[in-house]
Amino acid sequence: MGVAAAALGWRPREFWASTPSEFWAAIRAYERMHCVPEGT
Repeated sequence: MGVAAAALGWRPREFWASTPSEFWAAIRAYERMHCVPEGT
């Protein structure tokens, strides 16, 4: 829940209403959007 709140900006209600699949899809999307390319 800490990652959902800190990184995704989710409120507790949003976290607890999400399915594990929805949570991990959001985490993967966050990682793609915030990834620093290697070599930079």
